[in-house]
Amino acid sequence: MKTQTVFVEQAFVVDLPQSEVWTFLRNPQKLGACIPGVTNVDANADGSFGVLVEITLSLLTARFELLVKILEEDPPSIMVASLAGKCPKSRSVLLAQNSIGLRETPSGTEVSFSIDASLSGKLAALGGGSVIKLTSRKMARQFAERVKQQLEEQTALAQ
Repeated sequence: MKTQTVFVEQAFVVDLPQSEVWTFLRNPQKLGACIPGVTNVDANADGSFGVLVEITLSLLTARFELLVKILEEDPPSIMVASLAGKCPKSRSVLLAQNSIGLRETPSGTEVSFSIDASLSGKLAALGGGSVIKLTSRKMARQFAERVKQQLEEQTALAQ
């Protein structure tokens, strides 16, 4: 079975206190709304989350049913989560570990995140390594932009 791996890192600064950014990011519904392709987030009784995400690589679209678990947390600074799931239609599997770090800076809070993922199965074979890497980087940029936008809008509404 063909497997493609990708590692993406990104950072941005928002003009908000670290505790407010943490509260936003720790809300699964708000965080899920910022992730490209996420159409549903359901909390499970054990603290994990069921997430439905649609990913398009070139002309291929896959719908993954993911289980997200928080592996490590040190509020309001670090959150590490694993996600695992499959797309039954393409018989593809997505595994990832995502880390988010927050740090106070003179201009607000720096949000850094990394995604270490592997995609295997039909989608990995047909999508190609460069397409998967480009799509992952694009999704990471969109996530960063959406988080920043949502936090800024939340601040504007509070004023």
